[in-house]
Amino acid sequence: MSEVVATTGLRRRNSLLAVIGAYFAAPAAFAYVQRLRWGVAFALAMPVITFVGAHTGLMFAPYGYWVMLAIGFALLLCCVVMAFRFARAMPEGAPPRWYNRWYHYVWLAALPIVAMNLVAQHRGAIFGAEPFRIPSTAMEPTLTPGDFITVDYRAGAMAKIERGDIVIFAPPHHPDQRWIKRVVGLPGERVDASGERVSIDGVPLRETWRTTPNVGASPGTYERITLGPDDYFLMGDNRPNSEDSRYTGPVERAAIQGKARTIWLHWMKPEGFDASRIGPIDPPAR
Repeated sequence: MSEVVATTGLRRRNSLLAVIGAYFAAPAAFAYVQRLRWGVAFALAMPVITFVGAHTGLMFAPYGYWVMLAIGFALLLCCVVMAFRFARAMPEGAPPRWYNRWYHYVWLAALPIVAMNLVAQHRGAIFGAEPFRIPSTAMEPTLTPGDFITVDYRAGAMAKIERGDIVIFAPPHHPDQRWIKRVVGLPGERVDASGERVSIDGVPLRETWRTTPNVGASPGTYERITLGPDDYFLMGDNRPNSEDSRYTGPVERAAIQGKARTIWLHWMKPEGFDASRIGPIDPPAR
């Protein structure tokens, strides 16, 4: 079925259809109102803003993620309003353009969805940052279930991994998963994590971050180990309740993907929202 009225041009645009389309698929919606360039611009705007927000550090500032969300909401609102205005202003009988056919609307709507799915698994590396939800109590008291954090994937941030960094990584026995732990042992060091305190090269480690003492934890296969030239020993701050390098072995540098920077939201039932937890994850004194 063609949307062309006889030989005179296009039918009058439906404002509601344009608004709904702008919410879900901007390129198709703006093609519908003969403003395809606007649709492409809106579709590209948020990825560009996300990239700039990460690489300027805005996303890692206190409440920076909320600023990014506000920008995204404002952009979406602008997109919907402009689609509505263009639909109302477009006269009936306007000459059709090359993209005013149903099959063009289909691929213009599908293209952003396909693109988002393609980059979903690597969005952190592409944009330089992404959100991460704390799934367990293994990092208490530093990070608790219900914390939503921003993770820094920028090359500059990942150039050097230091003791005390909280990192996102792919565990050796589950390479398709992502875990979060703290760096305790560095390449070449001799780590002893069998007692209440961790020792590095025979010297008790002065941990300036808060931990739950390692009391009552099951013995681990790798509690005493000398790390290789590319290995890191990662542990949870909640020592009795953390599956970490004591049990799964050291983690290679290539498996470490990003660093935890900021808590931007805490929401946990039944307590609900806790604004007191929002802010930077303080780096330990080294």
